[in-house]
Amino acid sequence: NSVTYAVSTDGARSFSKPGAPAHTVAPAPKAWVPPEPGVPVEGFVEGYFNPSNIVQGKDGYYYSFLMAIPTQNWNRMQGLCVFRTRTLGDPTSWRAWDGSGFNLRMTSPYVTGQAAPVCAFLGGFVIPSHLVYDTYLERYMAVATSPGELDVNGRPTCGIFYALSADLVHWSGHGLVVEASMPWCAANTSSPGLLEPVNVLYPSIVDHEDTTVNFERAGRTPYLYYVRFNGDNLDRDVMRVPLTLTRTN
Repeated sequence: NSVTYAVSTDGARSFSKPGAPAHTVAPAPKAWVPPEPGVPVEGFVEGYFNPSNIVQGKDGYYYSFLMAIPTQNWNRMQGLCVFRTRTLGDPTSWRAWDGSGFNLRMTSPYVTGQAAPVCAFLGGFVIPSHLVYDTYLERYMAVATSPGELDVNGRPTCGIFYALSADLVHWSGHGLVVEASMPWCAANTSSPGLLEPVNVLYPSIVDHEDTTVNFERAGRTPYLYYVRFNGDNLDRDVMRVPLTLTRTN
């Protein structure tokens, strides 16, 4: 799997992209090798997946997350990476964090003939998140559904969590926004603060006072948006609840 580029100049009514391979932002780091006959194909995936929304940082760069699965079995090795560009219109201009700087150009093994290095994983994050810069907290804030039960005051908890960062590379530990169930993680239905009695996914932070095109900024009183699943996987509602943030230090 690869991350590719498309652009709209008519308010997202239509999109266009350069011809292959010039449209590729993050090619899979290794050329695909199909499984041997008889090898189970469940979980047999590889490459870069699920880029987050794009946020312009204070340094002028545009940042995004992506999920990396550099092996052919997602159960064994996966992580979250951050990459950036100054030129949104150039798919080849993105550079990923390599552990010491944004120096990694994600090249294609089909072009170079050899496997490419994999971006450095960010500690504490295991799934792609929605990203904003919060002007009240003066930190970047990411929200995501928990990959499984996470510890909250000594209790295994499923829900929507947040983390904070000053530089998009070094992140705080997870903090609970609200308890909730996902298809892979069932919350305690007796919890008094449970968000919904059904599964939810795709959390994001949107501040209605924000004037940026992609809602990249939030203040003290944003909304938490999410999708509620009403039993049938195709019966969904987009929901929102108001949040109030309070600094503790």
